[in-house]
Amino acid sequence: MTTPAAPAANPTTGFAANYADQIAIFDPSKVDEVVTIIGAGGIGASILPTILTMGFTRFILWDPDVIEDRNVTTNLIFRPQDLYEVKVERVKQYLLDNGATEVEIRQEAFTGQEPLSGLVISGVDTMSARKEIWQHVVDGDVFLYMDGRIGGEHATLLVVEPFNPIQVEWYEKYWLFDDEQAATLPCTARTVVYPAVALGTFMAAYLARWSRGVTPPAQTDINFADPEIFFQTIFVGDEA
Repeated sequence: MTTPAAPAANPTTGFAANYADQIAIFDPSKVDEVVTIIGAGGIGASILPTILTMGFTRFILWDPDVIEDRNVTTNLIFRPQDLYEVKVERVKQYLLDNGATEVEIRQEAFTGQEPLSGLVISGVDTMSARKEIWQHVVDGDVFLYMDGRIGGEHATLLVVEPFNPIQVEWYEKYWLFDDEQAATLPCTARTVVYPAVALGTFMAAYLARWSRGVTPPAQTDINFADPEIFFQTIFVGDEA
């Protein structure tokens, strides 16, 4: 068994995390990428606890909103006492309290104010916002882009390598439709916490795959409303 080097202490908390049990699956010492999260709501605040625990410690967060009562019931970070706080400020504090070393926040919607690079995760809820982000993904230096979508009990995760022309063509052709074409759900069945949590789990797993040089599926669908819980993965432009 390979014995990893002793982990360095976190300069903020003084705690030295021990990743010995996971380094064959995900080795944080080999991945020092900044993760940009655009949208700190149900999806963004559901993936962050997992990837932080895995060993990602550097983040940039974009979201213009404050925490509303409905946000407390749809993710894993916001608490009742956080009502009306700025989302990115609450998420930043959570990350720093639990081992993050670098967290930058932007209390605004992303519209191309800064170039995008590295790992980018989208958790926005409109097609117009997704189109805006995508334009800056392809114009930037992004090597892995994740687009999470939830509606009711259904979750879809799209993973694109912007330098892969087959994946880019597939994403633009099938997944960048207009807001008018998006599904409209009843106001009492728009979302619930577990599809976002499941989506965050798959995002984390695919980041671990990517770190080992294994291509993740381009599309993952989970439908908890199906009696047998529908699940499928689709690979595009590469072999499984």
